[in-house]
Amino acid sequence: LITAASHGQIDVLEYLISQNLDVNEFDDNRRTPLMLASRNGNIDIVQILLRNSCEVNAKDKDNMTALMYASDNGHKEIVKLLIDHGAYINEKNNKNQTALLFAYKRGHLDITKYLLK
Repeated sequence: LITAASHGQIDVLEYLISQNLDVNEFDDNRRTPLMLASRNGNIDIVQILLRNSCEVNAKDKDNMTALMYASDNGHKEIVKLLIDHGAYINEKNNKNQTALLFAYKRGHLDITKYLLK
């Protein structure tokens, strides 16, 4: 699942999910498929994972969440989708940074404004 989510392989991901693989599995850095898809901007993969009850607020080894990855990389539609599915906006990573701070620091003003609503 990690590789399929990271590389946007929708058919492979759907097959693996149909075989009851854990949608919340993680890599050596404790990044989940949702985090990787959110970081890479693959909204189709994000939607599939959310439909299959993945943990939207999981944290990696640095306490980063999928929302932080999406905010940092400027993926506004994924940010909206994650929040609609219960992502915690005010979570902080190991450096005390939030999704809002990532969006602001990277100049993603549309995401910054959205997170301030």
